[in-house]
Amino acid sequence: MTVLSRIDFIKGACLLGMCGCFGTAHGADQTTGQTESEEIKRLRWRLDFVQERFVKLLEILDQALDEPTMTRVLQEMGRACARLNPQMVERFKGNLKGFLAYAQEQWVDKAELDEPNRTIRIVDKSDKCYCSFARQGSTPGLFCECSKGWMSENYSAIIGKPVEVTIEQSILRGGARCGFLIRYA
Repeated sequence: MTVLSRIDFIKGACLLGMCGCFGTAHGADQTTGQTESEEIKRLRWRLDFVQERFVKLLEILDQALDEPTMTRVLQEMGRACARLNPQMVERFKGNLKGFLAYAQEQWVDKAELDEPNRTIRIVDKSDKCYCSFARQGSTPGLFCECSKGWMSENYSAIIGKPVEVTIEQSILRGGARCGFLIRYA
């Protein structure tokens, strides 16, 4: 597979809603007790299939690429995913506090802005990975580099300066939730 077709695959997957930026598989309401329709069953099967194949793809790439290259590929996948939602960045460009308030309404449990030290600490609400590609228990923790790329792309664009993102904890790496530290200039 050429580099161009890999990029096309990643972009296509994100456009189909398989990236975390477009929603999650675990958000479905399981409390109604209603029997799932055949369409829902078919979609769940397809999602399971995609997740299994994606884990296999990551295993193959991990064997074929050194860790720095694999990290760059996954971070670029996250950046590509972030770029698919430019209206969010445009809405909050230059308004970091507004974005953090929005994030806390949507998916973030804790968003601590430390302006004197130019850091942001983020802890997600969910105890499940937000990315629809991920399958807890089998998706390797290195895949979290994708989230790091997503954070880098979005926060850099909103703040208007490069940021450095550190993964402090992650569900795929055994943490209770996902948490990130973002440093900016």
